[in-house]
Formats: sequence, C-alpha cells, structure tokens
Amino acid sequence: MHESNTLNPIITGEDDFAVYRGKDIISSGLPPYSSLAGIIKTLQEAETGVEIIPMVYCRAVPNGVVSLSFYEKTKAEFLEYATEAKNEGPIDGICLALHGSMKIEELGCAEEDFTQALREIFPNIPMIAALDMHATITPGLLEAVDGFAGYKTAPHVDSHETGSHAARMLLKSLKEGVKIKTVHQKIPVMIAGEKTETRVEPMLSLIDSCRKAEEQNGIEAVSLLLGFPWADDAHNAVTVLVSYSDNGE
Repeated sequence: MHESNTLNPIITGEDDFAVYRGKDIISSGLPPYSSLAGIIKTLQEAETGVEIIPMVYCRAVPNGVVSLSFYEKTKAEFLEYATEAKNEGPIDGICLALHGSMKIEELGCAEEDFTQALREIFPNIPMIAALDMHATITPGLLEAVDGFAGYKTAPHVDSHETGSHAARMLLKSLKEGVKIKTVHQKIPVMIAGEKTETRVEPMLSLIDSCRKAEEQNGIEAVSLLLGFPWADDAHNAVTVLVSYSDNGE
C-alpha cells in the first residue's frame, strides 16, 4: 500500500516500508483502521469456517515512486508464498488490500503488474480488492481482479469498513457460487485532493448515490475513485466501478 507522487524526486525504498510476512500479519497487530484489518476480521468471523493464509503486507506513507528493486524483491516473495500455498492445497479465493496508485520506478502501475502476476498463478478463482478512493484504474487491473470496494470517505475513515466490504463479496461468491464481475466508466477529469472531501458537496451527494445504488439487488459495490492528481500517468482519471453478482441469468 503506497500513494506515489511521480513529481517527487525521492525514491521510496525498503527502509520506508513496514513489512509483515505470513502469520505475523495477523499476530503482530495491524492498525485497526486498515482495510487489511477489516478483511481479516470479517473472514475470522465468517459463519462457515475460513482458513486464512496470509502472504505479505507492505505499507509506507505517501512519497515519491517506489524502488524497483524493493518492489521486485517483495513481489517475488509474495508470489513464492502464494505458490507454496497452492501446492499445499486448493485456494478458494483471494482478497487484497491495495491502494491503487502505487507507482514503481521504470515500471509504472504496481497494482496492475502485481495482480496480473497473481492471476497467472490462480487463473480461475475469485479475486476481490479493497482500494483507496484515490486509486488509478488501469485495464490490466480490471482484467485481473473480479470485484472492487473503494473507500467512500475523504479524509479516509472507512478503510476498515471497506476491507470488510471486500471480504463479504468474496464470501458471497464462495458460499453462493456466484461470479463477481465489474463494469467501469472513465470520466476524463482530475480533481485536486482538497476538493474531494466527502462531508461537503458535490462529493456528499455523489457518495450518497453510490450507497443507494448498492441497495439494488445484485449490486455488490459501487465505487467512485478519483485517481491521484500528483501522479503523471496515462490512466489517471476519475473512474466509477460497479461490482455485481452474476448468477448466470
């Protein structure tokens, strides 16, 4: 999880990240407000038994783009955990805590590269992701991930709830045998961060519209994602994502 300012010359390196691995992710006491904490708590409290197999969790405060060497090292570590878990027994689904605007030097969008690599290992299981409201949505990310839940508050005070939302989508897919799919609409505009507070208009009404849409049958999550205005990226724009359950009808 990282929000990368591509206009900042500082490279965010390994020493800037807090890194948790394997079962330490659960035992070390994650910040209770984080989306990952929401994912874990919801899965732990599921009515039917769920075995959680944690991989790797990295988090740093916003800064410049992330070191390519650190990213490749950590990505390889994550994929190694994932491959070992797959070899030990079937994995039913994946739930990810991502930011959505993490940029890697010389590479670009981390989330697209990472989820594509993960999808190569697990081509046919549901994959759901929790995203920051300032995520940048790319074609490869949409191709790899089935469903998304984005923050609905700025400042972000619903990270935990968003993680829980993503986990509930995954559980529904597994328990009811429905596929989660996502449609999207790009809006070619960028909005400065200070203009996107959700306690005032126009975001107040826009987010309320998202919540009301989620009350419709089959609609699992509606996310209004604003991109990150301090990232020079061809995909950067406001994006609306609607994730829904497809029962084949």
